[in-house]
Formats: sequence, C-alpha cells, structure tokens
Amino acid sequence: MSPIRRKATSLVFAEKSTSTDAGLTAKQELLDSVKSLWETSQYSDLKITCHPHTFHVHRSIVCPRSEYFASALSGEFKEAVSGEIELDDDPRLVNGMLEYLYTLDYCVEDKQISNADSAATATSGEVENGLSSPLSSGSYDHLSFHILMYSLAERLFIHGLKRLSKQNVERELSQRVDGDTFFAAILEIYKTTPEHDRGLRDLIVNMTIKHLALLRKGENRLTLSLESDIFTQAPKYSHELLIALMDKWTRHLSD
Repeated sequence: MSPIRRKATSLVFAEKSTSTDAGLTAKQELLDSVKSLWETSQYSDLKITCHPHTFHVHRSIVCPRSEYFASALSGEFKEAVSGEIELDDDPRLVNGMLEYLYTLDYCVEDKQISNADSAATATSGEVENGLSSPLSSGSYDHLSFHILMYSLAERLFIHGLKRLSKQNVERELSQRVDGDTFFAAILEIYKTTPEHDRGLRDLIVNMTIKHLALLRKGENRLTLSLESDIFTQAPKYSHELLIALMDKWTRHLSD
C-alpha cells in the first residue's frame, strides 16, 4: 500500500473511531441526564403514591415504557386530570420498578425512601426520590424480590423489566440449587404470576428437570432436598412438571 493510501486509510479509521467515541459519550450523557431526573425528580409532573410514600416522576419517562401508565394517563381518566396514581404494591418494589424506567436497572437492597412530600420542602428546591424513612421493617430475599418484580412488571406491562427480572431469577436459582430455595421459589412463582404468563413458570419447571437428581438427593441418600410436599402444595406446578418430564422422556425414546 502506498504511503498516501495508507495515510488516507488511517484518517478514515480515525474519523470512525472519533465518531464512535462521540456517539458513546452522547449516549452516556443522555443516560446520565435521565438518571439525574430520577435522583432529583426535577421537572416532575406525576405523583405515584404507595402509602405512605410518594414518588415524583415524569410522564414522558414512565408512559412510553409502561402500557399501564400510558393508558391510565390518557384521555379523561381521573389520573390523567389529577396527575396522581395510587398503587397498592410494596414501595420497595415500586421504587425498583421506577428506578428501572430511568436507569434500565434496579437494586434489591432494602433502601431507605424519603417521603417525597417532606423532601419537597427541602431548601434545595428539588424533590428527592431517595428516602429518609424506612420502607418497612421486613427484608426481602433477593430471589423473592426478583420474582415479585417480575410479577409487578407483568401487571404494569413493562416488557424490558420482565426480561431483566427473569434473568435475575434464573441467575439466583442457578447459584442456589437446594430444595429450600426451589420450594420457596415454586410457591412464590405460582402464587404471584397468572397462568397465561409462562416466563417464570416454564423457567422453574425446566430448572427443576435440569437439577432434579441434585434436588431430590439432598445432603445424603436418606434425605430429600426437594420434599415431596411440594407436589401437594403446588398442584399446578406438579402437573406441568409431569407433562414436561413425559415430553422429555418421549423425545428421548424417539431419538
């Protein structure tokens, strides 16, 4: 390659690299600015209340991401007129759900949420969504939190949050292959998700089959890690597990 062509190629590569870097910087700048709206609630035009806590958020952020909020705040519904929505869910879950809408992620730790009505009187003039009073005295197991977050995302039609929380559930289950964990997860999943939603139900059935030998063996051959009681306490799960096992065995015989 001639020196002139080599130089031209280098210039093109440099321009592409600069363009890519600029694009990444601009994207991060946008993400940071949206995140700052969550942290300060500046310019908020919507209140979401989970007694006794109130979150000051932005319609332009939550409505495009959630079909539930978009529907509630359209037309002449009272929520659209008042700019207030009430949810009966645990404030910690709502806090995580809203955090996802602004940041594409959520935290599980027991946060302290400041009462937004009190924060509104702060000298800074900004409303903070970080809380100053405890949400509740109880604490969530991480797996339980992810399962309940999935359920909330399903009810509010937040598809990205469903995918993320399902990934988190799968990761937790993969790291905790023991009977007590699976027993609790099965009951939680079949209690909090509708029958038509197969996301977590198919996941727990498939993971049970994948780890069945380990789950049934327990610490020694005289004990069962996943007790047989689960089959009477979660009959729908038992039915779906049986069908999945029969389908797997049928495919095995056909091969």
